[in-house]
Amino acid sequence: MQLGIARKVEQKELRLPAGRIWYLPHHGVRHPARPNKVRIVFDASSVCEGVSLNSCLRKGPDLLNDLIPLLIQFRRFAVPVIADVERMFHQVQVPLHDQSFLRFLWTEGDEAPQTFQMTRQVFGLRSAPASFMYALKQCIMDHVDSVIGQQVRRSFYVDNYMDSFETVDEALSVCKELKRGLAVGDGLV
Repeated sequence: MQLGIARKVEQKELRLPAGRIWYLPHHGVRHPARPNKVRIVFDASSVCEGVSLNSCLRKGPDLLNDLIPLLIQFRRFAVPVIADVERMFHQVQVPLHDQSFLRFLWTEGDEAPQTFQMTRQVFGLRSAPASFMYALKQCIMDHVDSVIGQQVRRSFYVDNYMDSFETVDEALSVCKELKRGLAVGDGLV
């Protein structure tokens, strides 16, 4: 909640908008290396009355860069750079009119369950990969220097940035501009 990825649904909003509400089942997953951290996993493929949320969503176009040329480009020069978009799906804002499809129940201790809804993309939605790639490429086009932007748009495979440069200074310059552009775009939102 602190990151703005989800928000509590107020009592007066619970039945609104009529016909545009979906509750996502979820469960927690623990990583063996981080036993104190629980990752919440939503199940958009879960079926209710013969329908799942994913069955109502389109996959969208394949916006991934071709991996082979990307790997060749990565090995081309002496200075390699690898980066990752942190919490990639959570960087993409869900339009307000669609957030009610991403509701879930949450309880703390013995309290009654409360309703929340995601404000950002959810891993596991059929449309999430295309939404993320579109948002990433658009953010780069809108906020990164155009010459550098053309280069870095071709250097992502999903949330992984891979490129190589002739000099450390060139690598630092491109990375600084990419970081600045993504920050101006508030991640990718």
